[in-house]
Amino acid sequence: MFTPDRQEWTRRALDTVPAEGTVHLWSLDAERLETNGEVLVSAHAPITPPKLLLLDLNAAPLLGAPVILKRNRENFDASGLMVTRHEAVSTDGEMIPYTQVDPANGNGDAPVHLTA
Repeated sequence: MFTPDRQEWTRRALDTVPAEGTVHLWSLDAERLETNGEVLVSAHAPITPPKLLLLDLNAAPLLGAPVILKRNRENFDASGLMVTRHEAVSTDGEMIPYTQVDPANGNGDAPVHLTA
């Protein structure tokens, strides 16, 4: 999350959402000046089910525990898995990001399922 601080921006990680995943935030208010600081958050990651949260950005301490409004059930046991993000270089030099899911204690010698 980025917040303005005089002439610079302050960056703060949202520890209530997955670090490696997709997060969407949107306000509940029709007008920007009418906001009370609550936002809806849709979050999911490769090993966690999607969930919808209500987060109060004005709560003290900032970014306290969100309220889970809806959550999909887990389809598999993700304990012991870790998600890492990497980049590959294409033939034209462009950096292509990709996400890898591995056992936390793995040595890298495992079958690969690749989609693009």
